[in-house]
Amino acid sequence: MKRPKLIDNRKIVLIYNVLGDKAEKLKKILEAENIDYKLITDDMLNNTIGWFAEIRGMSQSEETYNGDIPKQECIILKGFNRSHMENLLDIMSKNEVSISLKAVLTESNMKWTIPQLIKELEQEHAYFQQREKLMYLVKECMDMDINTVPEYKKDSFKEWIDKSKNMLMSYETTEQELRWAEINLRDSIKE
Repeated sequence: MKRPKLIDNRKIVLIYNVLGDKAEKLKKILEAENIDYKLITDDMLNNTIGWFAEIRGMSQSEETYNGDIPKQECIILKGFNRSHMENLLDIMSKNEVSISLKAVLTESNMKWTIPQLIKELEQEHAYFQQREKLMYLVKECMDMDINTVPEYKKDSFKEWIDKSKNMLMSYETTEQELRWAEINLRDSIKE
């Protein structure tokens, strides 16, 4: 028996902390594309993303939000397939509307609040930035002439290239482990 879909295909963009001219440009783009949107304000942060996205069974919170107020801007897309999402992001880019944090509504994150989502997105962003830094460093090291590495560090250099490559092949590696590999690899090429 097929499980009923919790998230319908109605397109909606949840907008948090996008202000000024950027907010006006974004709203015009969404209206021109016939995409519904909701502006989420700080006094609404106690509610789940699913409630904002009008997911069946998600109710409004009775509690008052008293946590830290995120300063980051964020949009959450609901009901978008890949091509629709890419089209919207392309239009936003052409109109110079850059939003730092973007997410797609999922069955997991619909139970979160905006502050929880923003924290998760920031952690993911930091992880992928560190991953990219290590990836470029490994490539740079693999292109190096091994004879430029101090003799007493050659074994460590080779070891950390191998360890780093293994870490990059695994998505279970943490940001801290990636950072540690970068530090050790950099140290192995210094005099």
